Amino acid sequence: MTQLAEADLRALADRLAALAGRVTPDTVAATLEAGVRLSADMPGDPDGLEDLGLACRRAVEALETVADEDLPSTVERVRDTWSGGGADAAAGRLTREGEAVATDAD
Repeated sequence: MTQLAEADLRALADRLAALAGRVTPDTVAATLEAGVRLSADMPGDPDGLEDLGLACRRAVEALETVADEDLPSTVERVRDTWSGGGADAAAGRLTREGEAVATDAD
């Protein structure tokens, strides 16, 4: 472990003392008041932000399920039960839709 010279320790102690002297009940109250003012200026319902985040997460999970599971299995079923140009067109369209859904999820 590196030891600091006494002069360096004294300089650090002086800096800490100066910083500690700036923390007073008044400065804490002023900082808290500024935070309350800033949050009050936010548009919308701050309590609803968490709900919005959860709703977005659920939407992403649903989109990922469609893109990663539902559409690929549908393409597979199309290929298993249908053949020819119509099957190719349908499978291609479903694949493109899956890519678009994956992009939306991202």
